Amino acid sequence: MVRIPDLAGRSLARWKVDREVAERFWRDEQARPMAWDVVTISRELGSGGTTVAKLVAQQLGFRLWDREILEAMAGRLKAELGHVEKWDEQVPSAVESIMRGALQRTPMTATYKRILKEILTEIAARGRAVILGRGGACLLPESLRVRVIAPLDLRIARVAELEKITEHQARKLVLETDARRRRFGHVHFRQDLDSPLLYDLVINTQRMSLEFAATLVIDAVMERKAALEKEAAR
Repeated sequence: MVRIPDLAGRSLARWKVDREVAERFWRDEQARPMAWDVVTISRELGSGGTTVAKLVAQQLGFRLWDREILEAMAGRLKAELGHVEKWDEQVPSAVESIMRGALQRTPMTATYKRILKEILTEIAARGRAVILGRGGACLLPESLRVRVIAPLDLRIARVAELEKITEHQARKLVLETDARRRRFGHVHFRQDLDSPLLYDLVINTQRMSLEFAATLVIDAVMERKAALEKEAAR
């Protein structure tokens, strides 16, 4: 039986490894050149960000990476897809981290970040990609980083209608999802995913159609492409 002091000591050691991994990730990413054909889209639940991502990918002829990222992670981890889905854009509780860390040679968060970084980096290297969520703006700062938002009440109403649930249920779902994704950003990337300074383009869908929102993203992609081509021609 593993003693509590042993668990605490191992947890602390693995926390230090997590910190070192995070710092190394940021040093590597800051040195990478800007890319025009990789779009990372972060979204609030009920903002329409998923639809915007689909429209952008469709109109640009890019590949949309959403569930496919989870499938790739399951393959790398040699785990069931259902198990990986349970941890999608989430972080384990303190107790879960200690217990799992004590039984694994590599810390859970370090393993998650390493594999996620590997997958997103490979996707970015291929280009012509729209990546939905999963900390893409943090791991791929050279991408066109987009954030799709909307007022809370509007998001609640949209989720209630889409999911066929009451507004009370929708409010609970939206607030819990917001909190979970916020914690995901803090724990894995030490970033506030709500901060507009993390993104190149922030779109509020309150007073515009999702089609127009997608057009704004596409215009930004083409402007970046033209700027890079102009820079390369000098």
